[in-house]
Amino acid sequence: MEQSLRLIINPAARSGRARGLLLPILPSLLARGWRVDAAESRSHQDLIDLVHEAVNRGCHTAVAIGGGDGSATAAAQALRGQVVPLGILPLGTGNDFARGLGMPLDPRIAARALVPGRTRTIDLGEVTALTTGETRTFACVAGIGLDVFALEAIARVPWLTGRLKYTYGGLRGLLSYEPQHVRVTVDGQEFSDEVMFVAITNTPTYGGGMRINPGALMDDGTLDVCIVRRTSRPRLISRYPLVYAGRHVGLPEVWQARGGRVEIASGRPMRVCIDGEITSLTTPIRVEIVPRGLVVLTPSPGDP
Repeated sequence: MEQSLRLIINPAARSGRARGLLLPILPSLLARGWRVDAAESRSHQDLIDLVHEAVNRGCHTAVAIGGGDGSATAAAQALRGQVVPLGILPLGTGNDFARGLGMPLDPRIAARALVPGRTRTIDLGEVTALTTGETRTFACVAGIGLDVFALEAIARVPWLTGRLKYTYGGLRGLLSYEPQHVRVTVDGQEFSDEVMFVAITNTPTYGGGMRINPGALMDDGTLDVCIVRRTSRPRLISRYPLVYAGRHVGLPEVWQARGGRVEIASGRPMRVCIDGEITSLTTPIRVEIVPRGLVVLTPSPGDP
């Protein structure tokens, strides 16, 4: 059977340079015997529709996304429960989905690693807004609190890239966010306090490589929770560099847990962000693991 790849590019990724970065990759894929059917997505929903179209036509061996964590998560939502695997060509700011899969972060090297590659089944997470019943799937992280304000700040500086963008967003968000009281339950284990943020992750990193839950695995059937209690702004800023090495674990203001079901309630509704996107969901929410919800393509042993 001919190997066929549906390649969907988010043209806005890498500040509009995604097409120029990925098109030179196509000859190497063709040289490896794959037929490549490329398309560009015009929006989040259009990307989902393109993935559904590829699956429904039944003529593609795999789907690959050239974009960031938001694009990858949209594709993961569309491929949830399907046998068609998802490949990632990282072109975003954070690329924590690709990082969690052990993918090379250079999209050209990642393309070579995907073909022929190997398949792996990973977990996903699902957030349900208990007031409206609206649900969203995530691959990396769902969060409330400071992270939402940081994402708002990041959206205003599209010219910044990499770690600098997330550092700027965190500092600007810190000036705007006022800690809120939340009640969090993780498989019956309870937490109640004012918090800076709550991060529920399927991957060990978020925010472009911050090791927020360094012990998290994408295929262990659990979600990892990290909560930072109310603390002074100077103290939080001084601790910020520790997160990139996972050295915040064990600090008195940090609370961590692991489980398959997380519930969050707050005194007033708090917005929820998912994989770098501020959503319409607000607390109270329920977050559940979706065991083995997605098949992905990862490098074969010995590949870069």
